[in-house]
Parts: sequence; structure tokens; C-alpha cells
Amino acid sequence: QTDIFFDVLPDDIKLEFLGFASDAPREFHIGTKGPQILIYHTHTQEAYRQIEGKEYVEVGSWRTAQHDASVVAVGKALKRELEGYGYSVLHDTTNHEPPKLGTSYTRSLTTMEKYAKDYPSISVFIDVHRDAYGNIEQGSKDFVTVNGLECARVMFVVGTGESFNEKPNYESNYKLALAVTNQLESIKKGFTRPIRVKTSRYNQHVSDMCLLIEMGHNANSLEQALNSARFVALALSRVLEAG
Repeated sequence: QTDIFFDVLPDDIKLEFLGFASDAPREFHIGTKGPQILIYHTHTQEAYRQIEGKEYVEVGSWRTAQHDASVVAVGKALKRELEGYGYSVLHDTTNHEPPKLGTSYTRSLTTMEKYAKDYPSISVFIDVHRDAYGNIEQGSKDFVTVNGLECARVMFVVGTGESFNEKPNYESNYKLALAVTNQLESIKKGFTRPIRVKTSRYNQHVSDMCLLIEMGHNANSLEQALNSARFVALALSRVLEAG
């Protein structure tokens, strides 16, 4: 089991999460007809460390509109890997950032709700991000090596929706994040950072199987994040049961 990072949460909710962590793992079942998983990006232009010979055009610090250099490329890789395990996956590449980054979740919610309406078979919603690291030089050494591949470490974020009337089923979302985290740790110790629990909602009320995953950070390379997608898919394949 993993450690938990709490931001400012009421003591009773902290105790709930600590209780969830000691529960027996729950099973996560998805359907067999129609698309099962949606991958999307609330912060679509998040990008990784610039690499000589593979530079991208920045639209901000560690941000780009080039899908092949941003988290969109990681989402594409995750889709491909999951499909290799037999899942039916959709990948939305809508840029939710304009006109203002701070309201991106409002626009990504619209996207999620449209897919949920058009494809009611979708039960798993995966919002792929990349995190930020303060010291780029130091952070460039923050990765794990699995089967000879350098892999960016990953972290899941779970929202409790404290200020929202419609709150997420954060127990279910947390248990899913915990199950995937534990699988990644079984692949390589240190692959993950502790699950972060925050008071925001992150649109995780749309389903009881919502994941916000930070696929590395801006001090990692895109290649390291792409390598991680392979093992995140493997971990998910061990957790999500079709039928």
C-alpha cells in the first residue's frame, strides 16, 4: 500500500482515506460492449524537458501546441498499450486550456459529459497530465529503470470536491488509484509517488472510476513518460476486469 499526501482536508475525511487504505481491495468491472475507457487532457499543452535535437515550439514554459511533444503523445501511447490488452479506448485531444488555463476543468467537463452521453458504455475516465518539478537539473534524475527503459515516475491525484454540491465518489476513485499504484510498485519499487488527495473535484464526479494521473513532470523527458505509459497500461490491465 502507498502513502498518501493530503492537502488541507477536514480530519474526518483524512480518517476516511486512512481507513480506505487498509480495506481489502475492491474489484473494478467494466463492460464488454462499446468503448470502455476515455483518455483526455484537461491541460492539453503540458510538455516535458526540452531535449537537444527534439526541440518543440513553446507556447509557455514547458507547454506546447504540438501534440507529438505534449501529454497528448503520452495519452496516445497509453491508448495504444491499453488496446493491446483488449480494451476499447477513445482518446480526446481537445485543447481545453484557451482562453484561460484556470478554467480548463470547466471545458474538460463538457467533453467528458459529451462522451458519457454519446458512449454510455464508458466507465473509466483518465485525465493525463504531467506534474511540475522545481529544480529541473535535479529532477532530470528522477526516474526509475524497468527492463532497461527509463520511466518517469507517476502519481495519482484524487479530489474530494469539498466546495461542490455534487461531490465525487472519492472512495471508489481513491481505491482505483491505490490499486493501480500498488501494481506499479510491484513492477518496480519507487515507480510511483504517494497518492495526493486534494479538496478540488477535478471532474471526478462523472464516474466512480476516474483517474487523474501525473505522467512524470517537466524535468522528465517525453520518452521517459512514453515508457511509463507501457507499464501504466499493464497495471490497469491487472485491475480492470471486463465482464
